[in-house]
Amino acid sequence: PPHLLNPANEDRRDKSSLERPCDLQNAFDLLTERQREILLLLGEGRSNKDIARCLELSENTVKVHVSGVLRALSLSNRTQAGVIGEKLRQIRSQNESDE
Repeated sequence: PPHLLNPANEDRRDKSSLERPCDLQNAFDLLTERQREILLLLGEGRSNKDIARCLELSENTVKVHVSGVLRALSLSNRTQAGVIGEKLRQIRSQNESDE
């Protein structure tokens, strides 16, 4: 949903719980391992073709997984998934640097 993208005009008290890192992690946990990989690659701005090459999958298989990610997270398009993927990448990177 658009509320995952943190619109500037949204009232703070109406923010989705998925704005917080722990809730983004909960969303991440809804996905299969392959969907997680694809979400993180979407967060890097990669195309289906590039993801397919990276993971040694067909483009059609990547499209199926992208659709699964969108459905699982109730997103409308891959741009929204990319934003979520980027946020998750930042959180993971920060967590790794904290260790």
